[in-house]
Amino acid sequence: MQRTHDAVVIGGGVIGLATAWHLARLGARHGAGSVLLLEARRIGHDRGSSHGQSRITRSTYESEDLVRLATAAHAEEWPRLEHDAGAPLLHPTPGCFFGPQGAALEAYLSAVRIAGDSVEQLDVAEGRRRFPHFRFPDAACVLHDHTAALVAAADTVAALARVAAAAGVELREETPVLDLRSDDDAVHVQTASGIIRASRAVVCAGSWTSTLVPQLAPLLRVARQTVGYFRVDAPACSLTPPQFPVWAYLGPEALLYYGLPEFGRAGIKAARHAVTGRDDNADERRDPCPEELARIRTFLDEQLCSPVVAIEGAETCLYTATPTEDFVLDRLPEAPRITVGAGMSGHGFKFAPLTGRILAEVALSDSTTVEAFEIARGRFRFSRE
Repeated sequence: MQRTHDAVVIGGGVIGLATAWHLARLGARHGAGSVLLLEARRIGHDRGSSHGQSRITRSTYESEDLVRLATAAHAEEWPRLEHDAGAPLLHPTPGCFFGPQGAALEAYLSAVRIAGDSVEQLDVAEGRRRFPHFRFPDAACVLHDHTAALVAAADTVAALARVAAAAGVELREETPVLDLRSDDDAVHVQTASGIIRASRAVVCAGSWTSTLVPQLAPLLRVARQTVGYFRVDAPACSLTPPQFPVWAYLGPEALLYYGLPEFGRAGIKAARHAVTGRDDNADERRDPCPEELARIRTFLDEQLCSPVVAIEGAETCLYTATPTEDFVLDRLPEAPRITVGAGMSGHGFKFAPLTGRILAEVALSDSTTVEAFEIARGRFRFSRE
């Protein structure tokens, strides 16, 4: 007789690993059994959205809902993961967020009021004193986020794989999912080696989500990002955490640049956050865009007090986002045995330990213990009609 898993997670990026870990951790409480995770490539591969050495975490957002979720992630799930992993994954460093007067900056200023003293609003002169690497030539003000940190991304993915396996998750790599369907009794997952049967499934397939959940195709767009690593003419010791901040420029018309300290490889990391007007092929490998690297370098030369002297390297990653950049964290309406986590690129890594818990709880019982999520649950629904 074919074995039935209690849950199968499709996708072994940071969200899928976190979801599998929480499913195994919470399983006994819900009478659950085995958890299987399927990854099309190898865990930690560089074709998706979870690779690389570093990410940003912060409380500074333009939405009170996301500020609350970030607060919950920092207070509950990052500490839990670091405890279970037995290693630090967040490296505290100041958060520096700035931009010209306009709607984007005003939205951030409004939302971060609920963060209290965790996020300070500074005038430009004080911003320059606290963040001496930056000129702030067009900034109206500067936000200093005291909750910010650099996330050791590769370490986090490895840690999640380790704690998930320790919790009893079976990690099955190089197992692409070819088809997914659900009936009244089970979910049926088609792979090259056969059909896997499970009581429930959670799809965390990133840029390949629409292939398995075609209902989401009109909502999700894939945008390949170019990320650069830049050598700056400044003392090396001033470019690493906690001396150098994680930062973002909050410009007009959704113009957003961001950057991180040097960590795990040569050069400070910087990129332009660009998710609109594109729909790239997730299966097509492309090199970093030279024109985009030049654009980022020009921006850094405008904003930093020390010039960029070389580009040390570059990489690409895939963003998959909804038009509003809201996440989808919901059961499939017509197939409630299937839960979907999608559209998180550009923001998802920092929330991953908490998002994994949300998806696990939704899959197990359709209700969660995350108050910040329940307050805003409507914006994360599969259907927003």
